[in-house]
Amino acid sequence: MGNSDATSFEKELENYYGDKLGQGNIWQISVPEEMINKSFDRLFGYLLEKKLVALGIYRLPGASDNKYPYVVCNPDPKINISVRDKVFVIGKRISNDLIEEGS
Repeated sequence: MGNSDATSFEKELENYYGDKLGQGNIWQISVPEEMINKSFDRLFGYLLEKKLVALGIYRLPGASDNKYPYVVCNPDPKINISVRDKVFVIGKRISNDLIEEGS
């Protein structure tokens, strides 16, 4: 793709999305209480409604049968989310209802 093609594509995106596009940030958040013991695809949809994209989970020891923490990028949609999981998300901002007290 030539430079003029990239510029044309960027203009097309700007025309379609307007000011909705912009820089995002990556955060690690706790699993919202209502999503504990739900599947990752349910969590994904829940966060998408809050304009966040779930990228993966950080599974703390004891989340399943694990002794050590580990990261799962692009988890299986049916993986069960536990209270011992954290979620990596990307978006422009985190809504107040997802921010933990003391963070």
